[in-house]
Amino acid sequence: MFVYREEYYKSRKAPEKRDEEGEEQFQARWKNYLTQLEPLRNKAELIISKQRHGPISTVNLFFEANLARFSNLDTHHTEEQVRGDGGSSDFSKPNDF
Repeated sequence: MFVYREEYYKSRKAPEKRDEEGEEQFQARWKNYLTQLEPLRNKAELIISKQRHGPISTVNLFFEANLARFSNLDTHHTEEQVRGDGGSSDFSKPNDF
């Protein structure tokens, strides 16, 4: 099993201001970088690449960096529903691994 967090690798490739670059150009590149990073936030893949008597696959997980904890990824609710900003927040908390 392997754990892959694309957010980890992309966050280490943050753009740096170039000498010949203006502030507006740098801000545009920074905004683009943040836009690409946002969908990757708190997501991880558990890659099962070898299993003796079962299938190989990839499982998408939710990753809480401050606790170093993985749990089921909730793909059925919007972020606003999870935070309680709108819609029904009547759903079960995901199981922890």
